[in-house]
Amino acid sequence: MGATVFVDPEQSREGLFSLRMITPVDSGGDKIRLVPVVVGKGNSYTMSVWAKAKARQKMPVLRLSMDAMGESHSYTLTDRWEKYGFTFTAASSSTNAILSFDLVTKGTCWLDLLQVSPDPVIRYDIGTDHTATVSVTGAMDNAQLRYAIDRMPDVSSPLYRQPFVVKKAVTVYAGLFVGSSMKAATHTFVPVNLALGKPVKLAIPYDPKYPASGDRSLTDGLMGSTAFKDGRWLGFDGPDLNATIDLQEKKPIKTVTVSFLCDPNSGIFLPPVVSVYTSTDGQQFELAGEERDHSGNPRGEPQLQKVTIRVGRTSRYIRIVARGFGPIPEGYLFKGSMSWLFTDEVLVE
Repeated sequence: MGATVFVDPEQSREGLFSLRMITPVDSGGDKIRLVPVVVGKGNSYTMSVWAKAKARQKMPVLRLSMDAMGESHSYTLTDRWEKYGFTFTAASSSTNAILSFDLVTKGTCWLDLLQVSPDPVIRYDIGTDHTATVSVTGAMDNAQLRYAIDRMPDVSSPLYRQPFVVKKAVTVYAGLFVGSSMKAATHTFVPVNLALGKPVKLAIPYDPKYPASGDRSLTDGLMGSTAFKDGRWLGFDGPDLNATIDLQEKKPIKTVTVSFLCDPNSGIFLPPVVSVYTSTDGQQFELAGEERDHSGNPRGEPQLQKVTIRVGRTSRYIRIVARGFGPIPEGYLFKGSMSWLFTDEVLVE
């Protein structure tokens, strides 16, 4: 006989309802599995829930698990509302990290305010001067928040006290320290570059199912995650990507980097060839370089892929052409259907 779960309007920690779970015998309950959450490799997350149990001689034990991350934690409940939780650092990226909970022993409990959130959290805002203002927050009690640029912080890294300005593309790292030990960490790429906020023209329109922010998605400074439905990816169902960026003045260009999503299980494949062309007048374009894909579109968890092409010339206009993969081949899901190409940001340095 499994657990019984239902919404209870008579008990809550906050709001009007809680989730009531009844397990009739020890080790006889079913796991309740929630919707998957997206986690990024090397980032830390805190899972928490408020819970209480019906008083009995042997109080029930609540187990919280996230199998994809190898996390399982058990707590003996009391008859008062108390907060339970744990913090973990993702060893790999996943779009299918499912949180589950169950009562290991016989009893009745109520659950409320279930949360899974990154900790610490790094945010950035793009200014009109094409710089980024970075802010960092942390929720762990009695922890010091430290940060570093392009490396993991350590106990000697500066304490975070106020937002700071970034004027070039960097990766900001932050960590929560208790004494000399780092308990949680995260990192975020801040894409400040020459193309930030510049106008974009697409020769071939994106599919309306995946519009992100339109043409400007390629230069808006918002990076997509490994979840293709996060609203930050431009999707192309078959045709090539052909995008021209106007830097609005001639500038020396060292490299052009284009971001793509590789998720063959969802029909999203990397372009076999990415080419970069430059022009001073917007009419005549010359090939600056190209890069071929050698990854082979591995199956499994989705991956972010950056393609960098060296340019080494002064130009105003940059054209990126990424060839669509074409029909999905043998050995993948959706064999024979047209593959998708997903892109989200172009960095010019």
